[in-house]
Amino acid sequence: MDAATVDHSAFGREQLLRKAEAMIPVVAERAEQASRDRTVPIQTVNEIKDAGFFRAFQPKRLGGLELDPNTYFDIVTLVGQGCMSSAWSVAVQGSTPFLIAQFSDQAQEDFPGT
Repeated sequence: MDAATVDHSAFGREQLLRKAEAMIPVVAERAEQASRDRTVPIQTVNEIKDAGFFRAFQPKRLGGLELDPNTYFDIVTLVGQGCMSSAWSVAVQGSTPFLIAQFSDQAQEDFPGT
């Protein structure tokens, strides 16, 4: 992803927390389906992605948000108020870039999806 194409102005702490709060009733409505199907509904995954939550720890130079951990954990906690499965998805998939960020710059650039 080209970092120049990401508008980070829509992804400040307060904006992200508002997005997470707005997601609570939406994911709550789908929580039973997620439990029954044993997977987070694709609509929810797409909404989490569109909200920017999966790019929480990804470096800005790679198109991520480079959030502080407290904001990230607050997002996970808010989503979990509606659906724990959805919160788990945010937590696991959103933390992968944090792990990748521990590697060299070249490895980060070579990793798929960055």
